[in-house]
Amino acid sequence: SYKFCGHCSRCARGKENICEEYQVLGMEIPGTHTDRAVFPERMLYRLPAGVGPEEGTMLMDIFGMAHHALKRIRIPRDSKIVIFGAGAVGLALGMLLLRIYKARRLSIVEPSRYRRDLARKILAVRNIYAMTAPRDSFDLAIEASGDNSAFNSAFECLQRGGNLLVIGIQDHKNKIPTVKLV
Repeated sequence: SYKFCGHCSRCARGKENICEEYQVLGMEIPGTHTDRAVFPERMLYRLPAGVGPEEGTMLMDIFGMAHHALKRIRIPRDSKIVIFGAGAVGLALGMLLLRIYKARRLSIVEPSRYRRDLARKILAVRNIYAMTAPRDSFDLAIEASGDNSAFNSAFECLQRGGNLLVIGIQDHKNKIPTVKLV
């Protein structure tokens, strides 16, 4: 989660995720793992009845970020989509793509056997790869792992004219400054 100013030119255009005074909670703003914290009302959401603060925090953070990212791109109906990373964010993206965006051709790339099994169970996806996806095969590649090699493989698996959505933040060894793209 992040704090945005609410008054810069980007916030005024509804692009709070690239606010000129953007601060990541828990990084630039310390103390977010405390029992209580104070935030501006514009950053708060009322949880539905029966959803506790622990569950609500997890749901809002992961699904909110995933939904926000997907809203920013155009996903044609019959797109071939691959997600690199089947951690919490990758699985949330997969669920949203299947249930809200009605994706029919979704693949996953995940090196961890446990996470591949989890993706198979939660997403009911047939095409799950351990290390990389077939080259020149996808309309949309989503990098959700933060791994540099996955980032590079995502480029290679795109068809000409395909789109790359980067959600995972790579370390500074990557030649493309992904932190500045966020």
